[in-house]
Amino acid sequence: QASLIGLLACVVLVIAMILWRIRRLRAAARTGDVHQALPYTCGYAAANGKEVFLVATLHISPRSLEDVRATIAAVTPDVVMIELDEERLAEMRGTHRRRPPLQPLEITMPGEEPRRIEAQAAVWNGEHGGTTVQGGLVFEEANPFGLTLPQVDVRGRLLVVARGAPEGQFGPFALKAHLAARAGAKAVLVVN
Repeated sequence: QASLIGLLACVVLVIAMILWRIRRLRAAARTGDVHQALPYTCGYAAANGKEVFLVATLHISPRSLEDVRATIAAVTPDVVMIELDEERLAEMRGTHRRRPPLQPLEITMPGEEPRRIEAQAAVWNGEHGGTTVQGGLVFEEANPFGLTLPQVDVRGRLLVVARGAPEGQFGPFALKAHLAARAGAKAVLVVN
């Protein structure tokens, strides 16, 4: 019964969202108010006779492109600016060398020969690119996914966590990295 109520609540919410968008579009057409026709991802600010429209986008979302197009069509701005990281800008200019999807990672355990493995490149978080990050490895069996603050000392060490999260639990990498950094870890190594 609880799942039926949850499903019904979701259906009602979706219907309300659709009706709200239809209402906004009809109001915009009736009044000619540009702001009513803007997508919900568009923010607006005005000062000293100048207006700024900011569209929140997600690089992997096809909807983002439609929201940008709709905003430009509705507003007809004098200037359009786009925020890109250096890697995407280099790709657009054709000056970017494509990195292999995996990068070499050397792990040395005390008293053993170094082991070289291939690891997922994290180019979006390259603040330490080209530097050596070293320290002891720590894996906390009671917290394998790294979803809570470590209960063991990780200061100056590399925290090893499992990829993903238990079924039905929120476990993005950003949360794992944040908790590890709060505990003083130098880095997070995510393994399958």
